[in-house]
Amino acid sequence: MITPGSNLANGGCRDRALPFTLARCPVRVDSPFGVFPFGSPGDSLGATEGDAAVAAPKRQRGFDLRALTTLIADANEDQPGPMLPWSLLDGLAELIPAEEVSICELDLVNQERELQQGVLEDEPRCLERGESTPGEYKSFWRYYDSFWQGLPPSRVGQVRSWTDRYPGRLLAEQPLYREAFQPCGVKYLLSVGLPAPTGRERNLLFWRHAGPDFSDREKDLLTLLRPHVAEIYAGAVRRRRGVLTARE
Repeated sequence: MITPGSNLANGGCRDRALPFTLARCPVRVDSPFGVFPFGSPGDSLGATEGDAAVAAPKRQRGFDLRALTTLIADANEDQPGPMLPWSLLDGLAELIPAEEVSICELDLVNQERELQQGVLEDEPRCLERGESTPGEYKSFWRYYDSFWQGLPPSRVGQVRSWTDRYPGRLLAEQPLYREAFQPCGVKYLLSVGLPAPTGRERNLLFWRHAGPDFSDREKDLLTLLRPHVAEIYAGAVRRRRGVLTARE
């Protein structure tokens, strides 16, 4: 997970290290992530004219079944990206509007973020690995397990939201939220886990700083999308490695 920190009422939060949101991270061609670790040449940012304009699109509310099926089909053909095709993240941000939509892989054993890729509202596409300074997310890791204790592992694919887990004032009483997210105005998180090896989590994350909480309809939509996103992720891994199925 990467931390949301942009466009907050408290402007000082832009420079604060929030656990696992991406708002402080414009990707540059000369950044260490300009060529992705598994990358084929098509993975590098700026490789095409379309990639040069990397501002995330305006988020629009509404659901169109034809647009959804087109999004899934196109994502299976698009450049695989560092984790998911960028076009898929852009499309997800239109289906379930949020200030940030990202995918993040966590190493639970070593308490590290492996990689996080995301798009932000009116901001560049972003990619981050690890922590910018050692111990940056110490409070996050201290409370993360207990925050979700009692729920199935992330890889099972259950849709999660902060406010379903801790409704009303209960959320503000949780140390993870109070110490890591509340000071910078992050209000809502919706997430779903993708298949991942034991000891790791691979989560699709939707962050909101303002506006309404995520609706039941949006949660149902994410449940519907989850197996398709998992399949697109697996296909992107194969394409980066140059190992394709007969259909691909």
